[in-house]
Amino acid sequence: MIFRHKVFRLFTEILITVKSSVCAPEITFKIILLYDGFFFIPFSLLQGIFFPCEIYLFNIQKGNKISNSLCLYLTLYKRELNFKAIKLFQEDNMGEIFSKVSEKEVTSAIVSGFIKEFEKIIESDVIIVGGGPSGLMAGKELSSKGKKVVIIERNNYLGGGFWTGGYLMNKITVRHPGEEILKDLGIPFEEFGEGLYLADGPHACSKLIAATCDAGVKILNMTTLEDVVLKEKGAVGGVVINWTPIETLPREIASVDPIALESKVVIDATGHDANVVKKIEERGILKTKGYGAMWVEKSEDMVVKYTGEVHPGLVVTGMAVSTFFGLPRMGPTFGAMLLSGKKAAEVTMEILSR
Repeated sequence: MIFRHKVFRLFTEILITVKSSVCAPEITFKIILLYDGFFFIPFSLLQGIFFPCEIYLFNIQKGNKISNSLCLYLTLYKRELNFKAIKLFQEDNMGEIFSKVSEKEVTSAIVSGFIKEFEKIIESDVIIVGGGPSGLMAGKELSSKGKKVVIIERNNYLGGGFWTGGYLMNKITVRHPGEEILKDLGIPFEEFGEGLYLADGPHACSKLIAATCDAGVKILNMTTLEDVVLKEKGAVGGVVINWTPIETLPREIASVDPIALESKVVIDATGHDANVVKKIEERGILKTKGYGAMWVEKSEDMVVKYTGEVHPGLVVTGMAVSTFFGLPRMGPTFGAMLLSGKKAAEVTMEILSR
């Protein structure tokens, strides 16, 4: 027998519900019968039901339109109530669940929505390159203060290592006072030891992403930094970007020119890579020292302390700080990432107020 998929799924769910209710003869079965305009069941078949039953009828008729009519045959075998057969009539008249929208309308909505928003972010107050915990935190803080902020992220997802913690074990640690930010974001955590707190990586990351988006930050994911815009006296005035997939193709195939976005300040939140700083280093303007070996206790304090403006219009945050100044790495603990992002926002606000 052929069923329309939506109706078949509907009655499959009913069957599971009824079977889960069958426990003992003294239990009253609740048979839920749904109909959409017309329902009938031969009373002779009910004689095969030996246990007491309560019949519930729910009308699923859409408006005044009588769509599908159906007949249910019920039998009882070994204390299990089964749908012996479901006969569907006038199947072509079955009501729809979703609104009527064509493929071209879906495409039009995506294109027009993206272009409309993209035109608004061609020029902004702050561009943050890197959507990890430091970049997200800086963006949230700045946007909450009324600044126009765009985050450039080369992956199709935000959060960086905040999702997975260390060694693909998706728990993250923060040291005091990092837990205060977890509280502000509504992230559940527990105290693992004195001054050390443990949280669920996916929960923490999704909360931070949501808070950043809720603050008004705009995101350009799958977007790669190709270069920087340098203005008067070599000050950073924006970024040059392209689609991430372009850089994976051979040059002779992917000869696609990038485009530029302007901003008053650029924040390098690209982690150990320090991509923005290195674009300027390529021109002999700056010199990075490279990050050092792991030393958790020293690294976190120093990363927050050294977060700041390293070139006119360029602020470094997170592990980009470690790479630029030659500081120790910290591994899978994220208190400094969050606090560094917050400090980067404070430094940027000072720059914008000049």
